[in-house]
Amino acid sequence: DTNGVKWIPRAGLVYQYSDELSFYGSYTESFKPNSSIAPLTGGVVLDSAIAPEQAKSWELGAKLDIPGRITASAALFDIKKRNVLVSTTVGDDTLYSTAGQVSSRGLELDVSGQLSEQWSLIGSYAYTDAEVTKDATYQGMRLQNVAKNSGSLSAVYDFGNIVGGDKLRVGAGARYVGERAGDALNDFDLPSYTVADAFATYDTQLEGQKLKVQLNVKNLFDRVYYTSAASRMFVSMGDARQVSVSTTLEF
Repeated sequence: DTNGVKWIPRAGLVYQYSDELSFYGSYTESFKPNSSIAPLTGGVVLDSAIAPEQAKSWELGAKLDIPGRITASAALFDIKKRNVLVSTTVGDDTLYSTAGQVSSRGLELDVSGQLSEQWSLIGSYAYTDAEVTKDATYQGMRLQNVAKNSGSLSAVYDFGNIVGGDKLRVGAGARYVGERAGDALNDFDLPSYTVADAFATYDTQLEGQKLKVQLNVKNLFDRVYYTSAASRMFVSMGDARQVSVSTTLEF
């Protein structure tokens, strides 16, 4: 929309069935320009000749919240988009265009809970069926870089008070992303991957002030994986193992 004006209505409704359980529904429209300021892969800059992406989405869900025990949610969604930016390879060049209409529908599940005084758990799962539904070239193709199955699971153990009132917590988890189409024509797939992370926090005192030391390790096993692709020539790799230590002093 080159004149800079676009109405994007939103509406939602929540029904509180009980103190712990609620149901909701929502409808949303969205608008996103596909033009770019900074160059994309291959140095391409997209101007206003590329039509903006527009979307309409519905979501129905339920949420369970039992304080101190468990929080869980489940949602069904249906999203229809027009003018989604896609890319294909011609020789050594990456060409960008828009797909006529794409549909994405699926299920999202999230849960977090306190299993005991020491153990807590967080998990999520998403099933997404995304494909091009109206387009002269791409109709019936899977949507680029969208996995049908993805999820994560992590656990935390709280040791509580240890030496001199200091506290220690450790945790680990894994992230999974399924196989995805690497380009708009589905000429190749990006393989699925699972990446593990870990952390530890230590709470102590320094001259009467609270001090927290945290260790984070991302991609614990230094796995090679690929997060997305614009074409066969331009594939993004995931980060290698990263280890960081941070401290927070309250005063």
